Amino acid sequence: MLSSETASVRTNFLRYRIYRNRSPHPTTLVDSLSSRVTAVDSAGNESLYSDEVNAAPNGLLAVEELNAFTPKEYSLSQNYPNPFNPSTVIRYGVPARSKVTLEIFNILGQLVARLVDDVQDPRFYETTWHAEVPSGLYFWCIQAVEVGGGGKKFVDVKRMVLVK
Repeated sequence: MLSSETASVRTNFLRYRIYRNRSPHPTTLVDSLSSRVTAVDSAGNESLYSDEVNAAPNGLLAVEELNAFTPKEYSLSQNYPNPFNPSTVIRYGVPARSKVTLEIFNILGQLVARLVDDVQDPRFYETTWHAEVPSGLYFWCIQAVEVGGGGKKFVDVKRMVLVK
């Protein structure tokens, strides 16, 4: 059972702030393991810093901001919005020059769209799927193989819902 104080905190919770470094006045920029986090309620009250954070750039930053970072590993973010109608945005990170394929499949496993099929340089990418298919559950799969180097491979699959 939640205490009234805990329930109040959850009701008033507004957002997290993630700080890049440990200086007295850190910048508000999402970074890696050196980040710090606070919580802010709807009245503007901010919690003390917590060192318990492992943040990486995510869908909240513009792609231009993300490109100030070089991804340390391959990544595939959840599409947004989800559910969506009629289009959705997919973001992913490529840490080394790689042959990248990003494909959309229906629930029967049939290919419905190929959004990316190219050799890409290390950075974060964003692509939009303008769905011209019926409502339903869809999956997208990213496959990346490092070009040159060690031939490192990455595969990930996520799901999304189209509601018309």
